[in-house]
Amino acid sequence: MNISQRREGSEHEAPRWVCDVTRDLGKGSPSASGEAVILSPNAIRVPGLARTQSEAIEEAGDLLVELEAIDPAYVEAMHEREVEVSTFMGHGVAVPHATSEAKRSIHRTAMSVVKYDEPIPWGDDGEEKVSYVVAIAGIGDDHLMLLQAISQVFAEEDRRRALSEAEAPLEILAVFDPDFEEIRGL
Repeated sequence: MNISQRREGSEHEAPRWVCDVTRDLGKGSPSASGEAVILSPNAIRVPGLARTQSEAIEEAGDLLVELEAIDPAYVEAMHEREVEVSTFMGHGVAVPHATSEAKRSIHRTAMSVVKYDEPIPWGDDGEEKVSYVVAIAGIGDDHLMLLQAISQVFAEEDRRRALSEAEAPLEILAVFDPDFEEIRGL
């Protein structure tokens, strides 16, 4: 499933990964075309600055707060969820998100991506190594769509290789949305 495709049984199109970067007003939603925006260049940091799991959750969550997609309380709930169960997904990616109780802190479905040059130790024992932290906040069941789409991105070896080579937010966007380069003329 490409996130920009129509959801099965839905009369509404799924929100797109990216915004119209030529007219991005800095907040990431909605785009100039009126589409809901999940991932904008302002929600991507390359390279990340964090050195610990807690700092990485803060860094990715703060990007969503800055874009007014969530309240700071949602970031705290991301930490609480991580204590309950690790959000490590394999392939060097963690997808921090909060519990259902924190949904009231979400203003719109959004995600942020932080890529780390030095992998972050993750989990109770720090045994897992994370190079990408993808924080998500989904209204309703949108978090399930986001998790599925993120899983598909990291399941493909070519896309993982492209992410490892990416050095700028627009390059990260191009990996998450394969149509991005063509649409944007990159």
